[in-house]
Amino acid sequence: MCGREFMRNLCMPPDLKDATGLKVGASPQRGSELFDVVKQRRARGGGAVHVAMNLPNSALEFLDTFKNLFDRAAWDGPLPTVHCYCFSKAKDEAAFADVRTRAAEVLGASLEGRSEVRVVRDVAPGKLMLCISFVVPDEVGWRHSPNELPTAAVVEGAAVVVEEALPAKRARVDGGGEF
Repeated sequence: MCGREFMRNLCMPPDLKDATGLKVGASPQRGSELFDVVKQRRARGGGAVHVAMNLPNSALEFLDTFKNLFDRAAWDGPLPTVHCYCFSKAKDEAAFADVRTRAAEVLGASLEGRSEVRVVRDVAPGKLMLCISFVVPDEVGWRHSPNELPTAAVVEGAAVVVEEALPAKRARVDGGGEF
């Protein structure tokens, strides 16, 4: 299961998954159970949801998962707080702006004034690991109509097809031979 499917599985209500035919991997009950636990905690007045995206090489690429992911009728309380770890080769204050800009481009909404960026560690000369934290912006997270699917995917039969397809692998052209 890819990261986008995993996030949708955890955040999308079970009845919408059933209605869309969304394939949710080997254990669809796990995501539904987590969704129900979050809903129960919210009903008791507690439990903020935090999402830690801790693969700094690619985490920013998965922020599009949050587009139109949450249904107002099913999701009680505020949208989740995201903590997205990433790398930047920019120096000093420019690294903070770099991360905000890249995250905003993927989300399709500005994070200026609504995010916090901190240095996690210096991983190599000229390369910082940073963490950007923000609450999913309303204009990004909330689904506009009950049957609208997350923007980054279309449903085809029972499988999710991500619109931003990975580039095809190039064929080996060195004359073949043994591996």
